Amino acid sequence: LGAKPFYYSTHKDQVYISSNIGLFLENNFSNRNLNHNFVNLYLNSHPKCVFGRSETIFSDIVSFPPNYYLEINSNLSINRVKFYDKKDFLLKNFKRNISNNSFEKNIETIIRNSTTKKKYKKIACSSSGGIDSAVVLHSMNKIFQRKVDTFTLAFDDKYNYDETKSSKLLAAKFTNRHNIINIKFKNLVKDLGNIYDYLDVPVCTASFYGFYYLYKIISQKKYDAIVTGFGGNNINSGFYPSFLFNFLDIKKKNELQKEIKQWIKIHNTKQNPKSLKIFQKFVNSHYDKNVPGKILDKIFYLNNKNVFLKKVKKRKIRRNNDLINFGNYLNSYHYYALINDSVAQSVDIEDSIEWLNDVEIISPLIDKSLISYGFSLNRLKKINNGINRIEIRNRYKGKIPKQILENIHTEGFKLPINMWMRKELKNYLLKIINSTQFRKIGIFNIKNIKIIFKEHFDKKNDNSMNIWSIINFYFWFLKWKPKI
Repeated sequence: LGAKPFYYSTHKDQVYISSNIGLFLENNFSNRNLNHNFVNLYLNSHPKCVFGRSETIFSDIVSFPPNYYLEINSNLSINRVKFYDKKDFLLKNFKRNISNNSFEKNIETIIRNSTTKKKYKKIACSSSGGIDSAVVLHSMNKIFQRKVDTFTLAFDDKYNYDETKSSKLLAAKFTNRHNIINIKFKNLVKDLGNIYDYLDVPVCTASFYGFYYLYKIISQKKYDAIVTGFGGNNINSGFYPSFLFNFLDIKKKNELQKEIKQWIKIHNTKQNPKSLKIFQKFVNSHYDKNVPGKILDKIFYLNNKNVFLKKVKKRKIRRNNDLINFGNYLNSYHYYALINDSVAQSVDIEDSIEWLNDVEIISPLIDKSLISYGFSLNRLKKINNGINRIEIRNRYKGKIPKQILENIHTEGFKLPINMWMRKELKNYLLKIINSTQFRKIGIFNIKNIKIIFKEHFDKKNDNSMNIWSIINFYFWFLKWKPKI
C-alpha cells in the first residue's frame, strides 16, 4: 500500500536506498536537479495528481511505488516487478486473509495486532469525531479493557470547521483524558519558517500540516504511539467521488435515478451544489466508456494560470499502467484514491515525525486485509439511498453514539486555510510574493501568481490550494537549494 516512503537513486556506480530524500542530498548522492514536470504538477494541480507515482521533485531520485519489489542486477540495472495478479487482485501480500468473523471482529483483530505488537508505554488516539475514530476507540476500549487518551484539533470559534463537539461525544463514552489542541494561524507562520529543516518534501495540503502539528504536540507529551482512524474512507466508500463512481456501476435506470435523487436531496448545499449535470460533467472525463470499470488518471489543474515560469505542455489524462481495473468503477476508484490520494500524501510527514520524535503512528484501517475486505463488499453495503458507509453504520448501531453514526456530513481535520489566507495571513503572504528573495528563485510566473492571490483575497475564487503549494515550495526551495 505504500504505507512507508521508499526512494532509490544510482550515483557513481552505486545504488542508494532510503526512506527519505534528505539522505541523498546531505550525502551528495544526487545531482540536485529539479524535476520540472513534478514541480509543474505540484504548483498547478491537485496533490492526488502528483504523489504516489515514481517521479519525485528531483530528476535523479525515484519514488518506489506500492505493489512492486525491486531487482538490482550486477550491472546496477534496476527492475521494478509487480507482485500482484492484475486480474483478480489475489496477491502474495495483498491477499484477503481475514476470517469469516463479523465485520467488527475483523477490525478488532487488526487493531489488536497493530497496537500490541510492541509494549508501548503510553498510547494515545487522534480523534476527529467521525465514524472511523469511533470505530477505532470502540475497539481499543475492548482490547485494552480501559479508556485511552485522545487528542483533537480545534480552531478559532469564528470558523465552523472543527469537530470538537463530535469528539467530545466520543470522549464521554470512550476516553480517559480528552485533549483539545488549538491551532492558530500563528502556529502555521512559525512552522513554515523551520518545518523544512525536518521535511524534505513540500507538504501537499494544509490538512496534512494539521496532522503534522497534532502529531508533533502529542509526541511532545511523551506518548510513544499514536493510533489514528486514517484510511477508513477506503473501506466503506467515505469519499465524495465514491457516490459519483457508484452511479456508473448502477445498471437499472430507475435505480440510478432514485440514487441520484437521494444524493442531491441529502448532500446538496449552497456552497457545494449537487445535480445531475454536475455528476455528468464530473464523470465524462474520468472513466473509459469502452472498458467497464476502467477509470482514467485525470490531471486536475487548480487554475488556468500557470504559476511555473517554464512553459510545460498541459496533459489532461496521464497514462498509468499501475491502476487496476476491478471490473467496477467504485473499487477501481478506491484503489486509485488509496494509492494516490490518501496514503501517498501522508507517508513523508508521518515518517519524519516518527523519526524525529521517537513515536510510532499506527493507522490500522489501512491494513491490507481490511482494504481487501472493503473491496469484497457488495456495492449496496457501501452506498445506498444517498448514504455511504452502510456496513459500518449497520454493524456499530448501539455501540458508538447515535449522533456520530448518523452524521453524514463530516470534515475531519480540515484547517480553515482559505479564510486565514484572506484575513490573518494576507499581509504575511503578500510580503513573501513581493520580496526580492521570492523573485530571485527564478521559476515563478510572478504576474500569474499575483492574479491568483488577488482572486482569492477578493473572494472571486478559492485559490487556497494553489497558494498553499506556492508558499510551501518557496520555503522548501530556500532550505534544500535545488538546481534549476
